[in-house]
Amino acid sequence: MLLYCLGDSITAGPGVPAAKRWTSLVAQRTGWTVVNCGVSGDTGLGMLLRLQTLLTQKLSPAMYAGEQPWVYLWGGCNDIFCCGTDSCARLPMATMLHQLLSAGIQPVVGLPLPVIACDVPSPWAETADFPAAEKMLGRYSAWLAGFCASFHVETVDFQPDFMQENGLARRELFLDGLHPTAQGHSLVASRLIARLSGIASAETGRAACGRSGKPTQAAQREGI
Repeated sequence: MLLYCLGDSITAGPGVPAAKRWTSLVAQRTGWTVVNCGVSGDTGLGMLLRLQTLLTQKLSPAMYAGEQPWVYLWGGCNDIFCCGTDSCARLPMATMLHQLLSAGIQPVVGLPLPVIACDVPSPWAETADFPAAEKMLGRYSAWLAGFCASFHVETVDFQPDFMQENGLARRELFLDGLHPTAQGHSLVASRLIARLSGIASAETGRAACGRSGKPTQAAQREGI
């Protein structure tokens, strides 16, 4: 699998050695080619602009042979921190998904990690209303999951790994209330590998079904 990971600091991995970042761990554990396209502090608009470069320089059919790349999108949190609402996060994410689908590229979307507002360092806490953002992320996550489901785009939910049964986030998995520790990165890698492996297996099964002459699930959805 050739996997491009487009995101913000959660993908870039500040505060954790490069070899222990989740993108590196996914590559180490699977043998997949994983390209880390994370930029700390980036917003959905920045991701959208960088996707344009990927689509023209890396993801066009002429740029790869045999193995079609996948794109994993994981972002939107910085938009909420800066704007105080999830509206500015929705538009670029929806646009990226539609552009990838139109290009015939398999997108997969990560749902946001929880935020522990009380642990955010004071210099950052002065720039945004993190307690409000903590609640807004739940709203954004619900919208994102529903939007992706509407267009048959797979999502990855990390809540089971980062949340306790009492509904509180696991503080030991965060460096600063926002960014995961090395242990957190390891959990992200494990969850993502399991999810992508399952999706890839299902895609292989549908492709085999298509070769047998039976209508594929995608074709059935489109009414073909």
